[in-house]
Amino acid sequence: RDVLVLDLRTEEEFNACHIKGAVSYPSQMMSRSMYQFTPEILKFKNREGCLMVLYDIEERLSASVGTLWYEKAIENFVVLNGGMAALLQGGDRDCVEGVAASDILSLDQEENTPPAAAG
Repeated sequence: RDVLVLDLRTEEEFNACHIKGAVSYPSQMMSRSMYQFTPEILKFKNREGCLMVLYDIEERLSASVGTLWYEKAIENFVVLNGGMAALLQGGDRDCVEGVAASDILSLDQEENTPPAAAG
């Protein structure tokens, strides 16, 4: 099966750290008129034997883009459950390249840490 992995974060975030083999496809592309699909996406779109994987840091962007793609009758895509942060937390650091991988983990942990009780 042919797989196209699409990173929906900004180009800057992609350049800092991304899943190996992923292609940058900023989610802002979806807000433009006519839903700007790259030639690579058009090559994969609804093709038998092809799968597209959408991801960002924590699934926020990918969930909304996934909903839009579903509404546009794109059938052969999945959203990476939990995003790249979940992948890194699961210990799969070898499939991510870039210097910011550890920053993503620490950022995710900070966001998920409950605030300290006032006292």
